[in-house]
Amino acid sequence: MTDPAVPTDAPPAAAATVWSRPAVVVLLGITALAAALRLWGIRDWSWNGDEAATWRALQLPLAGGSGFFSVPESRAPLAHFVLRWLVDSGLLPSLGEGALRLPFAFVGIVTVPLLALFGRRFVGTWPALLAALLLASHPAHVAHSQTAAAAVVLPFLWTLLPRALAARRPFALFAAILVAGLADPTGWCAVPLVAATVLPTSWSRAYRLGFGLAAAVFAALALPEWGLPLAAAAVLGGLLVPPSPRQLLVVLVPVLMVTVAPRAAALAALPGVTLLAASGSAALAGRWRSSLPPSRWAPLVAWLPVTVVVVALFVDAFLWTTLFAGGRPPWRDAARLVLRTGEGAQALVVGAAGGRDVLLCYLRPRHWQQPDVDAHPLVQVAALRVDEPALSLQQLLASANERRAAAFLVLGGVERRRFLADEAAAALLERRFRVSAVLPAPGVAGDDSLFVLAARSTD
Repeated sequence: MTDPAVPTDAPPAAAATVWSRPAVVVLLGITALAAALRLWGIRDWSWNGDEAATWRALQLPLAGGSGFFSVPESRAPLAHFVLRWLVDSGLLPSLGEGALRLPFAFVGIVTVPLLALFGRRFVGTWPALLAALLLASHPAHVAHSQTAAAAVVLPFLWTLLPRALAARRPFALFAAILVAGLADPTGWCAVPLVAATVLPTSWSRAYRLGFGLAAAVFAALALPEWGLPLAAAAVLGGLLVPPSPRQLLVVLVPVLMVTVAPRAAALAALPGVTLLAASGSAALAGRWRSSLPPSRWAPLVAWLPVTVVVVALFVDAFLWTTLFAGGRPPWRDAARLVLRTGEGAQALVVGAAGGRDVLLCYLRPRHWQQPDVDAHPLVQVAALRVDEPALSLQQLLASANERRAAAFLVLGGVERRRFLADEAAAALLERRFRVSAVLPAPGVAGDDSLFVLAARSTD
């Protein structure tokens, strides 16, 4: 009898077993958990930098010298074209944050049950369900599923690749790779998988050692995205249940792009990593249970390591969706505060550094529909340079005086400290600006609070 935890490249007829009722119930529960984590709060948070680029690409006209095909997002246009079609056909209820994020959240949710459906051929039913649970609760996948950017399409397509590989269908595989490349440039790194359809089901120790070294390098680079618990479980899976060549290639092929786009490559490999982690954890649990004396606590002790991994991932995902508010500083609230404070002014000049692109989306939402026409002549969003803070402030004040406009600054906590560290900039801030409001926001990597400063009256 075949061990369900051992990967296999058996033909479809041998692997196609009927799902049991408990397995179906567990799969539905995992899918519901994935949906809850990915839909929580997605309409409540501000845009981030990636979503600002998506918004700009959605607003630009297709034709013209300054249209959509002149921006970097046109190199992978699939997600933007689908989003335009959803907006033009009226399938999205609005152009708000939640509506534009909804298609990407849907892709992220669907990826979870698909991983269980297609991954069971390689690792068995229950390890595949465990892999789906790991993906459902992984904070990186949750974060990308809640972001209106094409990166979440990568793990969705990488979930389909092992099935196409095992079935030896190069044309289906090439179609999936074409979609991946048109969705995100990192998707083109899967092209070598077409040749992998002719690989044998086993390989020599030398090849296995070479790919093991590549996996170690990739794991070290991708560790910030995967997290230590999942990476350790995946390494354990590779040692206890050596994957087939095709299965391992699905994990390792993103190595080709890791030096160019490490976060995207790590995200693409995430479904394969969860399969390795689940199969290794299942094998370890089986060995421990057989070695422990019979008792009702034996299964709990055997599954304790993977329980720790699941709990660690779930806690991080829960904190991401609650305490950290999706990792977004409150740019939308800052923009509303600027408009409310500057109400009645002849014009507004708003200076920002890292958040300028996001503030443009809120303060000048139709700015890109006609690139040659200024749709909001009374609102200007100026870029501040943190390496030349005093000069940036002087230019902002000069522009405000020229236009007889009210001047504002929107700075993150780190940016404000950089400005205060410069003697000339600190003097300008003290003399010409006052803090209008502080918008608190705890961040994953530190404090993401925003400071809204208004220029003092010179009358």
